[in-house]
Amino acid sequence: MAQTTDPDDGPVLGPVYYAVLGEGGHLTVLGEVQSGTADDVPEGAMPLTPEQFAQAVGNLGGFRWDGKDLVPSVAPVWRTCTPLEFMALFEESEEDAITVAAAQAAAAGQPRLQRFLNRLVASQLVEFDHPDLKSGMDALVAAELLTRARADEILAGGAG
Repeated sequence: MAQTTDPDDGPVLGPVYYAVLGEGGHLTVLGEVQSGTADDVPEGAMPLTPEQFAQAVGNLGGFRWDGKDLVPSVAPVWRTCTPLEFMALFEESEEDAITVAAAQAAAAGQPRLQRFLNRLVASQLVEFDHPDLKSGMDALVAAELLTRARADEILAGGAG
């Protein structure tokens, strides 16, 4: 428990942090008693250090600990779609050129494009910010099947 000294009034107790764990050890309640002692922590709760409290709060969606208070934070936005929705972002001519080029490159012993397409088709969800997707799009640019601007447009979720 944090304790400071007020020059006029003597000892001042700082906030006391606690957590209540549910079944399987999952966090169910995270709380704080503004001024108090460990005796003020609810029964069944475990006291936390300020650092433990900050770490636990940092794992909560939508909020972060700024060192003093819980403050709203911007939650990450996961940009995803199905493989079919992703391929719909390509023009038909682009998709045809990619399919032919991947087959030709694989036949010539260069499987990178075909591997990218195979993984794309086998996936259940396409994550626009995933490094593998970005790498595959870079391969399409390197093979001159897309311009960098067009690849970026597709990665941004827009069709041409």
